[in-house]
Amino acid sequence: MNYETMKIAMAQSMLRKKTSRALEESAFSTRFYAQDDEQYGLPDWFVQDELQNNQPNRPITAEDVAEIKEKLKEINSMPRTKKEREAVARKKMHAHQKLSQAQEKTQEIINREDLSEREKIKKLKQLQSKSIVKPKMAKMVYSNLHKGQAAYTGKVSRSIKFVDKRMKKEIRAEKKREKKYGKRIEKQPKR
Repeated sequence: MNYETMKIAMAQSMLRKKTSRALEESAFSTRFYAQDDEQYGLPDWFVQDELQNNQPNRPITAEDVAEIKEKLKEINSMPRTKKEREAVARKKMHAHQKLSQAQEKTQEIINREDLSEREKIKKLKQLQSKSIVKPKMAKMVYSNLHKGQAAYTGKVSRSIKFVDKRMKKEIRAEKKREKKYGKRIEKQPKR
């Protein structure tokens, strides 16, 4: 069975109370608390036989898995538009270019004889940290609320922050003050 289809089938079974309980129950077995087989000195043929035959029966039928496979095939076989195909090709090309550039740089670092092993490792770690793709944070979009507007009708998301004119002016004045005099320390109220 395909691993991805098995995952989807298990996730679907977790939606129903009865099958999710059966899945939880199947996770526990006699081997749940067992130690390593090497500790008991069991023969290799026995350990392999146990691994092969002592598998828990998951409450997922082959029909469910076959149905999900068909759905995935259908989704994957859908014709893509020209723009989608171009976008996929561009992504592949950019990924390949980044990979080849990183490989060239690593070879340059490794072949340099003036660097010690420690410096080489440090440079390689720096290169690796640069190559990791970091998720981009959404930019804040400021939406002005007018006096007469009762409610915002558009989509509300994390990237939208509602402000009014007074608030914007106060923030601007605060920034000017900080620039001129430095950050203001707020006094704690006396109790």
